[in-house]
Amino acid sequence: MAKIDLLNQNAALYHRYIEELTGYQINFLRAVAEGIHKEFFKKDILQKYDFGTSANISRIKKSLENKELIDNTSGLITFDDPVFRIWFLKNVFV
Repeated sequence: MAKIDLLNQNAALYHRYIEELTGYQINFLRAVAEGIHKEFFKKDILQKYDFGTSANISRIKKSLENKELIDNTSGLITFDDPVFRIWFLKNVFV
């Protein structure tokens, strides 16, 4: 119940996050949400998540870090807000 309340309270903020993102950025967040935390340059990951070229990955990652949506601690990319990850999985790719 508390988790649902927290998701509902933050839904408007999370919608704004998504509205401001490019398709590549959303695909990157999807990869992270689904458990990819490194090795984004691998051919199968590039294709599955449609990042465009491997050169895009650095720009996507930097942009999402600047927006404080992802964290790059010790080489592992994670969501900066774990509640956003839950909301993202439930609402963006349903």
